[in-house]
Amino acid sequence: MAHLIDPGTIRIAPLARERAEDLATWRYDPPYDVYDLAGAEPDELLDPALGFHAVVAGERLIGFRSFGPDGQVPGWDYDDAALDTGGGCGPR
Repeated sequence: MAHLIDPGTIRIAPLARERAEDLATWRYDPPYDVYDLAGAEPDELLDPALGFHAVVAGERLIGFRSFGPDGQVPGWDYDDAALDTGGGCGPR
């Protein structure tokens, strides 16, 4: 059964260790498995240089956002004119 989310409860929060450990288990069905975070090191996700943040509904982790170099697509030419951002929703 789908979990209904009240949009008014969604917020971006600091990424705590427990949530980083949860993100490191996320797996998606093909063809979206290229977005798997499974195997990511929680310590890397917690590195401030990568800019990872939790997206929560109330206290439930529903996704993540990253701000900075992690949001860049490999092979593209980037400069400092804009803030790069990436993210994903939980596979559940």
